[in-house]
Amino acid sequence: LAAATGTRLIHAEANGLDRANKRVLLAGRPPIAYDLVSIDVGIQPSLTPIAGAAEHAIAVKPIGSFLKKIDEVVERCRRADGPRRIVSIGGGAGGVELLLSLRTRLLGRHGPDAAALVVESPPGELACVPGTATPWAELHWALRHEQVRQLDDLLLRRTRLGLLLPRGAQALLPRLEPVAREALGWSAGQWRDECERYARLVARCHTLPEA
Repeated sequence: LAAATGTRLIHAEANGLDRANKRVLLAGRPPIAYDLVSIDVGIQPSLTPIAGAAEHAIAVKPIGSFLKKIDEVVERCRRADGPRRIVSIGGGAGGVELLLSLRTRLLGRHGPDAAALVVESPPGELACVPGTATPWAELHWALRHEQVRQLDDLLLRRTRLGLLLPRGAQALLPRLEPVAREALGWSAGQWRDECERYARLVARCHTLPEA
C-alpha cells in the first residue's frame, strides 16, 4: 500500500513531538520533519456503562486482541449450544462491513443453506468429526442434498475428509451407513459393495506406494 501511494513507511516508536521545529521524535532513529501531523494512536472503548457488555460483547478495538477474540467466537459457533445470533452495536460503514464479513465466514460454503442445514440437523450432528473442523451435519446434508452418488463424491469431493483422515476416512463409514442408505436408497448389499469399491479406490489412488 505504501509503495502504491508513494508513501514512506517507518516502523518506530514515536516518543515526542518538537512543535517549535515541527519534528516527530523517534526512539533510536532521527526525527522526522512535518508540515502537518496526524496522531492516530487508536482507541479502546469503555464497555462499563453498557449493562451486560462486559459478559457478552467484544470491542473491535484494539484490533490486535479483537482478531483472537473473534476466532474464539467462531469456535463457539461451531458447538451445538453455541451462539446463533450476533448483533453489532454501531451501524456505520465499519460495523456493516464487519457483520457482512463475519456472516460470510460463519456460513462458509453453505451460504444461505446454512440455516436450513442447522434446522435439519439433530444436536449430535452439529458436533465435529474428531480431528477435523467438519460437523457430521455437513456429511449428512451432502448425502441428502448435494447429488452424492458414490462415497468418493462425499469423502473426496464434497467434504475432502477422505484426503485429511487416515485410510480415506473409512473409519467414518459405520456411522454414515444409516443416513447414506436412507438418502441414496441403497440396500445392505449395495452399501457393502460401495464400501469395498471405495476402499480399492483409496488404496489405488490415495495411499503411498509400498517401499
